[in-house]
Amino acid sequence: MKTWIVGAVGIVALLVVIVAMRSEPSSAAEGTLTTADYVEIRQLYNRYNHHIDNAKDDGYAYARLFTEDGVFETNIAVGTRRGHDELAALARQVGSSTKVSPAHIAFNIVIDPSPEGAVGSAYYGIIVRPHEEGQEATGTSWGIYNDRLVKTADGWRFKYRKYTPGGWEHPKEWAAH
Repeated sequence: MKTWIVGAVGIVALLVVIVAMRSEPSSAAEGTLTTADYVEIRQLYNRYNHHIDNAKDDGYAYARLFTEDGVFETNIAVGTRRGHDELAALARQVGSSTKVSPAHIAFNIVIDPSPEGAVGSAYYGIIVRPHEEGQEATGTSWGIYNDRLVKTADGWRFKYRKYTPGGWEHPKEWAAH
């Protein structure tokens, strides 16, 4: 009877370990993501919107959301930007206008594990607001982001981000963007 109880306890313990391992994947390196990974990647998407809008730290807060060799690509006027210096310049261009203030929005974010780390996509919207109090929004844009993300020593970063526009109604102040 004692042997049977020890065996049953051993089997139950083994089942608990198996269930625990299956419910919380171990790491992105194995092609899986943990709950903490998903939370950190969502924060990366949120910080992207804030830092492109405000050009914080002369644009480098935005640039540091990418790997050192990270790439932002689009077929609109800003084109392709590579590396922190070009990415910071983009944030300064977008976020430091004296006439309008952008408000980027990413929603319906989907994140999936990949051998490199993760792939993500998000619908994108922007409202361009004038700096003067009481004026209405002066432009909108929408499209989709497609991303390759990697986990670095500093956390999750964009390795590659492509923006494909769906439409754009912009103010004349933003014609160069």
